Amino acid sequence: MIKTLSQLEFLVEQLPNASIEQLPYFTEQFHEILKVLKAKGHQCPTLIHDEELSDSHDFFIDSLAELCIWEYFPSTQQFVFSDNIINYWPDYQLGNRLEDIFLDSGKEVLKRCLSKAISTKKGFEVVLQANERGENLWLEVSAHWNLANSNQANAKEEVLMGIIRAMKIGTQDLQIINTEESANFAYDLLAGISDGFVVINQDWIITYANEQLASSIQTTVGQLIGKNVWQTFPEFSSGPFQATCQDVMTNRQMKVMVNYFTPWNTWFQNRIFPASNGIAIFSTNITYEKRLEQSLIKSEAELESLVENIPYGVFSLDLSFRLLKYNGAFRNFWLQKSGAEPQVGIPLPYEICSVANLVDCDIFFQDAIRGKSTTIERKIEVSNSEQIFEISINPSYNTHHDVVGITVLMNNITSRKQTEQILLENQQRYQSLFDQNPDGVFSLDFEGKFTSANAALADILEYPIESLLKCQVSSFSELAFSENLQEILQKTLEGTSQSIEIGIYTGTGIPKRVHLTSMPIVLNGQLQGVYGIVKDITSSFETSQAIVANEQKWKRALEGSLQGVWDWRVCEQKVHYSKIWKELIGYEENEIGESFDEWSSRVHPEDIDRVLTSVQQLIVDEIQYFEEIYRFRHKKNHYIWVLDRGVVMERNTQKEPIRVVGTLSDISQLKEVEEQLLKSEKNLTDAQKIARIGSWELELQKNSLVWSDEVFSLFGLDKKTSNATFETFLQCVHPDDKDTFLEAYHQVFTGKERLNIEHRIVLPTGEIRYIHERGELITNESGQSIAIKGTSQDITERKQIELSLLQERNFLKIVIDNIPAYIYYKDTEHRHLLVNKSGLDLFGVSKEESLLHQSGLNLLEESSANLLREQEEYVMSSGNAVTNIKEYFLTKSGQIKWLLSNKVPLHDTSGEVIGVVGVSRDITDSVKKELEQEHLWTISRKLNEIENLQVAIYESLRILAYYLDCVYAEAWMLNLNHSKLNLHTNWFADESVALDFTGLAFQDLKRGEFLPGMAWATQRIQEWDLSHGFIPSTEKRIIEKLDCRSGVALPIMFRGQVIAVFCFYSTEEHISNATDFFDNVSRQIGVDLSRRKAEDELNIFFNSSPDFLCMLDADFCFTKLNKVATEWLYGTEQSLMGKSVFDYVYESDKEKTQQQISLLAQTRQVGYFENRILKDDGEVRWLAWTVASIKEQDRVIAAAKDITEKKHSDQHLSLYKQLLDNMNDLVCLWSPEGKPIYVNKSFYEFAGDFTDIVDKKIPLLEEPLAQNIFDAVLNGKHVSQDVVIYDKEEDWIDYYVSAGPIADENNQIVSLFTIFTDISERKKHERDLEQYNVQITNILESITDGFFAVNHQYTVTYMNAEAERLLGMSRNFLINENLWDTFGHGAPLSYYSEYTRAIEENVSVSFDDYYAPGRRWFHINAYPSENGLSIFFRDVTEQKLKEQLDRIEKAALEYNTLQDTTLAQVLEYYINEVQELQGRTFITTWQVEGKELKMLVDSNLDENLVTSIETFGFSTNPNEDGEYTSLFFPHKQFVKNLALMPQWQPLVAMLRAQRIKACWSMPIVGAANKIIGILAYFFNDERVPSREEEVALENVKRVVTLIMESKLAELALRESNERYNLVAKATNDLIWDLDIETNEILWSDSISQILGYSLQEITGDYYWWLSKVHPDDAERVNHGLRKHLVDKKLHWEDEYRILCADYSYKFVYDRGFTLYDENNNPVRMIGAIQDVSPLKKTELKLNELNIELEKRASELVASNEELERFAYVASHDLQEPLRMVSSFLQLLQKKYDTQLDDQAKKYIYFAVNGSERMKQLILDLLEYSRVGTNREAFILVDLNEVVTEVMQIYDEKIKKEQATVLVGKLPIVDGNRVQLLQLVQNLIGNALKYRREKDPIIKIELEETENDWIFSFSDNGIGIDSAYFKKIFIIFQRLHSKTEYSGTGIGLAICKKIVERHRGRMWVESIVGEGSTFRFTLPKNKPKFLEVNL
Repeated sequence: MIKTLSQLEFLVEQLPNASIEQLPYFTEQFHEILKVLKAKGHQCPTLIHDEELSDSHDFFIDSLAELCIWEYFPSTQQFVFSDNIINYWPDYQLGNRLEDIFLDSGKEVLKRCLSKAISTKKGFEVVLQANERGENLWLEVSAHWNLANSNQANAKEEVLMGIIRAMKIGTQDLQIINTEESANFAYDLLAGISDGFVVINQDWIITYANEQLASSIQTTVGQLIGKNVWQTFPEFSSGPFQATCQDVMTNRQMKVMVNYFTPWNTWFQNRIFPASNGIAIFSTNITYEKRLEQSLIKSEAELESLVENIPYGVFSLDLSFRLLKYNGAFRNFWLQKSGAEPQVGIPLPYEICSVANLVDCDIFFQDAIRGKSTTIERKIEVSNSEQIFEISINPSYNTHHDVVGITVLMNNITSRKQTEQILLENQQRYQSLFDQNPDGVFSLDFEGKFTSANAALADILEYPIESLLKCQVSSFSELAFSENLQEILQKTLEGTSQSIEIGIYTGTGIPKRVHLTSMPIVLNGQLQGVYGIVKDITSSFETSQAIVANEQKWKRALEGSLQGVWDWRVCEQKVHYSKIWKELIGYEENEIGESFDEWSSRVHPEDIDRVLTSVQQLIVDEIQYFEEIYRFRHKKNHYIWVLDRGVVMERNTQKEPIRVVGTLSDISQLKEVEEQLLKSEKNLTDAQKIARIGSWELELQKNSLVWSDEVFSLFGLDKKTSNATFETFLQCVHPDDKDTFLEAYHQVFTGKERLNIEHRIVLPTGEIRYIHERGELITNESGQSIAIKGTSQDITERKQIELSLLQERNFLKIVIDNIPAYIYYKDTEHRHLLVNKSGLDLFGVSKEESLLHQSGLNLLEESSANLLREQEEYVMSSGNAVTNIKEYFLTKSGQIKWLLSNKVPLHDTSGEVIGVVGVSRDITDSVKKELEQEHLWTISRKLNEIENLQVAIYESLRILAYYLDCVYAEAWMLNLNHSKLNLHTNWFADESVALDFTGLAFQDLKRGEFLPGMAWATQRIQEWDLSHGFIPSTEKRIIEKLDCRSGVALPIMFRGQVIAVFCFYSTEEHISNATDFFDNVSRQIGVDLSRRKAEDELNIFFNSSPDFLCMLDADFCFTKLNKVATEWLYGTEQSLMGKSVFDYVYESDKEKTQQQISLLAQTRQVGYFENRILKDDGEVRWLAWTVASIKEQDRVIAAAKDITEKKHSDQHLSLYKQLLDNMNDLVCLWSPEGKPIYVNKSFYEFAGDFTDIVDKKIPLLEEPLAQNIFDAVLNGKHVSQDVVIYDKEEDWIDYYVSAGPIADENNQIVSLFTIFTDISERKKHERDLEQYNVQITNILESITDGFFAVNHQYTVTYMNAEAERLLGMSRNFLINENLWDTFGHGAPLSYYSEYTRAIEENVSVSFDDYYAPGRRWFHINAYPSENGLSIFFRDVTEQKLKEQLDRIEKAALEYNTLQDTTLAQVLEYYINEVQELQGRTFITTWQVEGKELKMLVDSNLDENLVTSIETFGFSTNPNEDGEYTSLFFPHKQFVKNLALMPQWQPLVAMLRAQRIKACWSMPIVGAANKIIGILAYFFNDERVPSREEEVALENVKRVVTLIMESKLAELALRESNERYNLVAKATNDLIWDLDIETNEILWSDSISQILGYSLQEITGDYYWWLSKVHPDDAERVNHGLRKHLVDKKLHWEDEYRILCADYSYKFVYDRGFTLYDENNNPVRMIGAIQDVSPLKKTELKLNELNIELEKRASELVASNEELERFAYVASHDLQEPLRMVSSFLQLLQKKYDTQLDDQAKKYIYFAVNGSERMKQLILDLLEYSRVGTNREAFILVDLNEVVTEVMQIYDEKIKKEQATVLVGKLPIVDGNRVQLLQLVQNLIGNALKYRREKDPIIKIELEETENDWIFSFSDNGIGIDSAYFKKIFIIFQRLHSKTEYSGTGIGLAICKKIVERHRGRMWVESIVGEGSTFRFTLPKNKPKFLEVNL
């Protein structure tokens, strides 16, 4: 069972590296191992029972007991067997031969194997059935050649040695082994089916074809086998067939396609599926079915296309009234009626009748069944409108003229009926329009006599109608027309319409103005007379307008604060800045505008985000006051510190700020003081950090401890989360040092001595650091102890140096143990106390520290660690030793080692076990052999059990590749003619890499090509590595991608021939394994692979067929079915086995089916017949059967195809013909050549003898129309139009012809159809209607009023051109639409009510109303008639608009006089009223202030659009090109399309978003002819104002001007008065106002916040203030203020202390500004008091910190002195012993050189070398310590000279190394020249030391920033891993062993310390294998050198 356990260990080894996709495989393998362990007991009679496994024995010996070993001696031809042969052969007798164990068939196989083995000297493996153990006992026999003792003395001979192993094989395995029966079955199947079958390999070579295929393509099987399919049949290549085959070959997915093969004029259905090493094709000859199908499809498609294109609905029913067929017109009708698709097969008679309004449907349907046709008319509501249908119900007949159904035709005749109705309605409408038209209408004949005239004309002319009808135009001489009326009428009679305005006098002498329109009357192309329309337009001339004068505006502002004041109007984004505000930053009054950016652009970039955040918080009301200190840019481009304060003074109802006011103060001087304080603090902090010193203070009375930041850093604590307490400090002290520290602390506390102690602390991370504590006791004046103050310094680095020196001394005592076995000593806790190098290697660690005091079990996989722990526990607990035990080491990295171990307990002097000592030897190689045998068994099982061969081979590759530790593997298979190798599958260890090469095509290999071809040619294993100089694989990219360095190609042999080649590639230098293992793999896989390929190719035929396949026995019962058959019969193969085929045959077909099958079974022929089967769900299907009898067997093979659809197509064809013959339309089909194919009954009856029309392209039509239609249809177009054709009597008749093509599945036109529909009756009505329409249209289009007519449902039936113009709407949009649906809710209520009253009461109505869409007022007259309403309307907008504007103006001016109304409010009130009056528009007003534009009223314009318009501002003058840059001009401007204006281009997107197209703008001009605003109208359509609109616009402009001038004057005055009060509220300073004449002072409200006084408790005079000034300051302040007034100065300032209400004093900073009268006498002084107490406290703190800094500096000097003393000791005292040791050792060697052996000399060498290295280490440490203690002052150092000097030092080495040093121009810097020389020397030396094989190249380059030089030292050396970038700068940290590179690991630490001393920083950038770049910075300015010890 050791093999099974080894397999288990192998899986455990691979599991950590397994991908997610591989986990199911590992799970399966674990289950298999359990099965094997259980099955072992059934394979061999002598098994080890479970209870015996607990005994201590060798598992390997037990596993041998399962096998029988045999030997065959060729010299004596004798067999020798091991004793356990009786387990397999109980009757064994001495002398029996090996083959006697097996059955006769097995004997022959074994004899052949033995014979071949003897002749070829090769081994074999075979599985045969035993003769004694029953049918399921199989034995595995294997053999190989070996040397053995012969019968002659001391002689050796080759013998054949092998094993016998039992195998328990089930029924499924028997099928794999015995393939001969399967092959016979498959061949019988292929011979019996009627389909052709062919197998093609990956080289496209035909490897198999049956007789059916060969005969179908008119050849023989012999002529096909071995031929390339594309070369044999070139017509197949480069087409769909080849593409499909290639797709199946590549993607391994089955495809079915139908192909037509031209050489044989044959159709084939090809089912192409993947097979082993290629594809297999079932090919069925379907030529007959295809031609029949095409014929049926063509006929059916032609007829179906005809029916589908019929313009009326057609459907058919069976005798049960179930719906069978319907065309597209009926489908559309049904969808409109029911909302659902018609359902075929569902009874519909009553539903159809209900929908189609066929109340008496039963009678009609029954008549149709009896053979009677019926035609009726019915009204049906469709899409909410009533339609009229002519319905024809006809019987349908079959070929025997029996009624088989009903055909119904539904013709929509609504249009024809509507035409008749319209004709009648138009006659009535004409008369109604004529009589009720409000305009005068008349007609004249050629003589100028009135033939008609309405009442309106009589009213206008003031003549009675009777008199007019008797007169001629010439008789109206008393009418004094201003124009020649006779001439106008004469031109009209000549055919030209006339339109003119003329003045007349009526019959009563009254003058009138009329509009006359005249037009000719034309009927049927003939001039019949003149129409005329006269409209009275007298009232439209009466209009008037007036313009009023402008008023003046004034503005005044007052500013009295000495601080800068700002006033921010938030909505307008404008800020008013005071004069002082501008002077603070150096600007004059007129140098800064009022934009928000004037402030924000000057804030320092580092402050702007913080300041804007505060502003935003103020805006959203998160804070009440805004107060920020920041840097502000002065005009001279430097920054000053300012204090900015502000407050929101006004918010709107939405809590949004309207106005913010504040002040700005210059605090630069105060910030300088604060910065000095911060700088002093920073200097102290930096000094502490450099010296690693922190300060602390323990207050004794409060028992509180205060730590500096550096103390927190030293102790590794977070200041934010840790509390500085004495308990916290003691917790950090190392437990071993705590008592010593407390004792020293007690001495300090009692005052006996100062604190000076070194101790250890433990950081939270566990790190131990050394601390030097100093401190002293602080007492007060009375001598009482109040505190202990001290410092803590990190001295870890010094301590580490001491420990390093100690370790170097111990180096001389170390002896390396080189024993190869793992030797260790562990204590009772399993911790290593001793371990050698072999042990370290075994655990995978490099340092002894990694295992010392550690068990090491954490480095192993859990199961391995547990096993080791149990064994050690046993040794230590029992006290007994264990010897020669086998155990394994499985590390977490996946490495496994097998060990043979001995372990003994270790006792102390008292006999107690104190640990265990062990010695373990590596036996991995012997275990590996066992694993190899187990792998062979697993691969064999995979190849036999996995159904998919490609997956089985993939798994075999994976197992072998894992075992060989390879990253990539390939399996190459020989093609069938053994001419090439094809890649069968490949495996990647990294699946992500496999994705990169998905779909990659590998080339086929010939013998000897690449590594696989070489293995094939030589039949031997081929190995490859990088030294061979060629790429082993066809895909170079894979080998390079995976970095493969070695490979092996293994030929897979079967019967002495290569059948495959397996290739494996590794990233290691060599793939190592025994040759015999590869030989075993080759033999085993060869046998299994050849067996598997044969089985797959035979089993694929039956199961992959897409047809119904089955086998029947003599009783016609199923004996085998394929998957398709079981699916058709709704069962499984097991459930259907034994059932008779006749159980599924349709009852009436059973007898015929039995006769056919019996006949074919007797004659042994292949036959064909059709029948029906009845499925379990009741469905009946037609099948076409191909049946064959198997020779010499009483069985039948049958294949079936489903032909149900073909049968149904035959029935549908008959139905379509019946349908067409019952149609009244003329239907015919023609060939593309113009030959007749089919005509229906109606066509034949109309056209007469069919032969009369056969020569015409399109029958019944004249040329060239017939040819044009024919050509259009042949080009694939559908044609439909009205035509005229002649019947038999030569009478012409109107028809509607529809013609189109009918195409096959290849889109080729196979026929043409034409359908003629009689439309003669419709045409007649249309011509009558046209004559009436001409008359009515001429009249209505001539009147000057708008006119439209509606019916009783308010559907618009007519609309004239004037109505289009007035409504702004096309008549095409409105006619036939419902009036209210069209206008929707926009229709005024009065329209609806008045029109309704006119119809319901049958009275005329007249009213005025506003039409919002057109922004017009109409006067409307509506007259009722029988058909609806006739509506006349005219435009009265001008009169209405003037009335409304006058009313709005009066109300707005009254509103303007109210108090507390703002300009925006008044304008918004007025504009909203005007906008409501004028309809859909955006009326806006804008205020102009200089060049800025501000929105006053936006009328819902988009906010972004408003902002953008304001951004453009306003300009009154054009630029140099004469163009204005602003959007609005200083003059009136009407823009029809803004998108075309250059100025508006940036805003086009926003205009479109709000659908704005046009703009009318006018400037608002105030006093002094100054433009103060803009009035702008925006429209959603392109338009310019009409005359009346422009008049209204001027009126609105006049009112807006009045409002703006008055309100702006009020606003200026109010702002001036409020500004001072707002400033006082906005600032936190105390504002005061002194009247110098009265000594009265006014104080702001801030006095209560700053000083605590209320305004009620102060007297408010000068002397009250002076009394509050501190007595020490009062005289000085008073004198300074008086002197200021005497000297006539403007600005005064002073700093003093003032008494607060709580009797405390505050430091304040007071400033004032003096106002003088015209005589230069001071009259007023205004100022502000600022609280500066916090700054004063800061100054005091600064002084204390300076004192503390001086004290810390002295302590730092003391610390550095100690370090210097230590360095002196290290350089002298420590070197002297080393020199002595080294000298004496060298003398010893010289004196006793001849007496010392090599080992002794080696020890002396180690000791001397160690002393020298220790000496160098001490010197380096000394140098490192001196870097920080060098006190030489910095001087100017030329780095070019420094580099040159270093180059001279390394001159010899540079030449020796052939190095190149490239140096750029370097600067002169401030620094220590010696240290900078040392820095450069270390960097160049490292670059020369850490080199690669290439010649070193060193580059020294320079960059610079504003403050620093950046130096780069680059090399092309070995490079550094990024993980060590920080480590290399730490002292004693090395990345390489001393044997690789010399040095102590201090050089870079010194470099970094030198750079940091020069105020720079140093870092590294590197790539391993490419080189490193060391960079450091040096400041440009001279650093301030600190005189402290660093």
